[in-house]
Amino acid sequence: MDRKEVEAIVARARGLQLCMVAPVLARLPLAFTALTVLVTLSACRAPAATPPPAPTATLEPAPPPLEEDEDGVIGGPRDASQFEFEPALSDDTPPPVLTGVPELSPAIQAALVPYLDARRVRLSHVASDGSRMLVLTREGATTQVYSLGEPLAPLEPLTFGAEPVVQASPVPGRPGELVFRRDHGGDEDHQIYLRVLGTGVEHLLTDGASRHGPFRLSNGAGAPLVAFTGNRRAESDLDIYLSTLEPEAPILAIPRDGQWIVLGWTGDGQHLLLRRYWSIERSMIYLANLDDGAVEPLVDALDTPDEASFIDARFNQNGELDLLGDFGEDFVAVHTRGLDGQWRQQTPVVHADVEAFTRQADGTLIYATNDDGASRLFARLAEQAPRELALPHGAVLNGLRSAGSGRLAFTLTSATRPSDAYLLDRREPDNPELVQWTRSLDSALDPAAFVEPTTHRAMSSDGLEVPMLVYRPRGDGPFPALLWMHGGPEDQSRPVFNPIIQYFVRRGIAIIAPNVRGSDGYGRRFRGLDDGVLRDRAIEDVGAVLDWLETQPEIDTSRVGIHGVSYGGFMVLASLAAYPERFVAGCDVVGITNFVTFLENTRPYRQALRRPEYGDERDPEVRAVLERISPINQVDRIEAPLFVAHGANDPRVPVSEAEQIIAALRARDKEVWSMIAPTEGHAFKQRINRDTFYVAMIMFFERHLFEPPTDAGIDELEGGLE
Repeated sequence: MDRKEVEAIVARARGLQLCMVAPVLARLPLAFTALTVLVTLSACRAPAATPPPAPTATLEPAPPPLEEDEDGVIGGPRDASQFEFEPALSDDTPPPVLTGVPELSPAIQAALVPYLDARRVRLSHVASDGSRMLVLTREGATTQVYSLGEPLAPLEPLTFGAEPVVQASPVPGRPGELVFRRDHGGDEDHQIYLRVLGTGVEHLLTDGASRHGPFRLSNGAGAPLVAFTGNRRAESDLDIYLSTLEPEAPILAIPRDGQWIVLGWTGDGQHLLLRRYWSIERSMIYLANLDDGAVEPLVDALDTPDEASFIDARFNQNGELDLLGDFGEDFVAVHTRGLDGQWRQQTPVVHADVEAFTRQADGTLIYATNDDGASRLFARLAEQAPRELALPHGAVLNGLRSAGSGRLAFTLTSATRPSDAYLLDRREPDNPELVQWTRSLDSALDPAAFVEPTTHRAMSSDGLEVPMLVYRPRGDGPFPALLWMHGGPEDQSRPVFNPIIQYFVRRGIAIIAPNVRGSDGYGRRFRGLDDGVLRDRAIEDVGAVLDWLETQPEIDTSRVGIHGVSYGGFMVLASLAAYPERFVAGCDVVGITNFVTFLENTRPYRQALRRPEYGDERDPEVRAVLERISPINQVDRIEAPLFVAHGANDPRVPVSEAEQIIAALRARDKEVWSMIAPTEGHAFKQRINRDTFYVAMIMFFERHLFEPPTDAGIDELEGGLE
């Protein structure tokens, strides 16, 4: 059937009942899929398919969820070491299994309460004139959507329930309706809902079972449409779906292999901007044409090497394409493809990644950079030199959006302040006004008691400078120190609010947060310096940090511990083995013990993502290196007491990684505390597990970093209360 026949069918259907021709359209080639979607969604309301009867055979337990990063990439870099601000509450969650852990300290439990109750705000939407914001925060038990129409106004709840919301947006052209995304019981199989505000009516827009990525709304075709990804067809593939916001099953618009994210719509409502993700080093932006189903890359193969990362894109007011990517170079920048087809870099060449950008109505490009962990914000009009817009010292910016003429909305956090929403009015260039719209810091916590980190560099064995954040307690010292290793490994320790770090510092323990080679934020080259068989060079960077500590008189280097989550857990174990005489304690959370068994036992979709980073264990030469550097094969060198914590259902790093290191050290009669959470995966998201872990971890480090162990000062500390 050719295109003319399709058009004839559609034309006849408009005068009849389109439902009658929907089955015909559904059998057309993929090139006409999008046309089928738009036509059938607008006129045919077919009921959802009846689910098959449940099998009578005994079912295997459901597989653990496939975790995604903040961009919606399954298997993308995700730092599980960050404090969980939004723990799930459940009356039937079984407690974690503790072995070798003393009775939990009531004094520490009480002192931690305000820290564990800390919350944050994330910007979800801002009105086009900056008059109203939607934010996500936890006022009660779970994170919900709230609205406010002026700075520091009371938050008006828009969603309710026991399950947290992760994304929300009003429906364009239909005031009083809200689309939002949430999962159930932390399963990460996010569903998308429509809520009619004021009535409490909610409609499920997705299938209720499979996993769905971030959605994007459009009214460009004259009626609201929502586009999103889902993995109903295949577990590890994310296809493109469309819905008219009616309570019926969405339509599979464009099947895709691999990991895809919907970035946005074009103004005509006929095209989608998509991102295909292979790894942190390789991704591409595509344009999907909903008229013919074509999906084309927006960067020509001649313009970029095979290994290049493209993160975001949108068309500007002039019809040009603005793109955030690195084109295979060291740092990410904003590039524009003009109407002549030529690419031009819009942001200056600097040794820092551009992290976010937006265009304002007058064409001004607003962009934020990651400068050694902190954010800097700039405005550039046409060919003029960029002008920096002042932000609070050490702040980290997220969620950058235009909020009308000359105004910007975003969230800011710092080491001493949880994330809150702000509006920046730059219409007076010499006196821009930054206004805080939300206040998430609980009155029980005193920000004056917190400390800002300072940035330092340690020189590694090959001359590489290793950046690090140092949180120094108040007082004279010398202080015990705790190395705080981030996960990823393609992540970065940044000066964001972490209440547990502030608790430790308040207790008189210095926190050292290194960004060893392989960390993000310092360019593509730095990020690749630990890949494959180069992994042990990152361990040498830890040694460089320890050497730097020896030069600091306020640090007692006879009392140094190390803590890390995920890849950071591997760094803990490897460092304890490499420098047994320099650490007195270590805490490994969901860490890798043996790279070979990790790569063999992780989920199949993860193997392809992790082998470019860690090396392919199927190659005999690479396997030999992985065996040599794996902590389980150096367990006889580990002398320091160890606390191991893991989720029994971890899909990324199987719990067997924890079990083998625990068994090996206990066989040597070493002190090992362990915590296994039966209902958790690669992070502790349920409150009973999260809170138990932090109380036990603090007990563990206070026991080994203070000589003699003492609870003195905890009652007076009172969690940093005013």
